Amino acid sequence: MFELLKDNYEQAAACSQRAIELNPSDAYIKARSASVSTYLGEPEPSLQLLDKAESLDPFLPVWCIEERGVALYALERFRDAIQALGNLMFQTYCARLYRLNAGSFATLAAMLRAFSCDSRFMTVRRLSLLGSGSKYM
Repeated sequence: MFELLKDNYEQAAACSQRAIELNPSDAYIKARSASVSTYLGEPEPSLQLLDKAESLDPFLPVWCIEERGVALYALERFRDAIQALGNLMFQTYCARLYRLNAGSFATLAAMLRAFSCDSRFMTVRRLSLLGSGSKYM
């Protein structure tokens, strides 16, 4: 994690991998490595690491568990992120921010889908009103 603060991303990934190799049964290391993975733009492996970490220790600290919501957010699975973050024992500042943003993006996505469906409907409706004998067809 310290390497991330220094913008040394390759070293951060290498250190996370090495920590897992040295102690493969440590749930905390897996969970913190998941946060590195998400930060480096690889949220899918992050979810896999979190699954392994939670199977090793179902009582991980909330700052480890919240990483699932962050990874889901990074995958643009906003509704899943909201649920994962909402299931935390208590809400951290980070979890509240991600949950709020995920809610905003989920709402925006729904509005855009509705607008897209409405515009397609209006196009079909306009064409059907013009009829086949119209000079516009």
